[in-house]
Amino acid sequence: MECSEKNRMKHKPTAREKLAAQEQKERMYCKARGRCYHCGKPVSLAGCHLAHRVPAHLKYIKKYGRAVIYHEDNMDITCPDCNYLSLLDPASCPVEAAELVEQIEIKLGRRRD
Repeated sequence: MECSEKNRMKHKPTAREKLAAQEQKERMYCKARGRCYHCGKPVSLAGCHLAHRVPAHLKYIKKYGRAVIYHEDNMDITCPDCNYLSLLDPASCPVEAAELVEQIEIKLGRRRD
C-alpha cells in the first residue's frame, strides 16, 4: 500500500456511530426547520447535507479531536448547491477556524494549550 493510499483511509463508523450521526442530522434538520443554512431553500432530510465548517480531514481530527469536528456547531444543514459555502478550512481561514474551535472546546469543557 502506498503512503498516499494510507492517508486516504478513513475510520469506518460502527453501527452505533451511524445511528448517532443519523440522530444528530435529524436534530439539526429540525432545528434548521428543513431549510438550507445559506440560501434558505427548503431541503428534504434525505437530500440535505451536513456540511462541516472545519473539514473532517484526518489531519484536523487528529489536531482537534472527533468531538470538535463532529460537534453540531461545526456543521450546517445545507442544500447540495451550498455545501461548499460552510467551509472554514484552518489552512485558508486560520483565525476564524481557531475561534470556532475554541468556542466548541469551551462548550465541551476543554481548554486548548
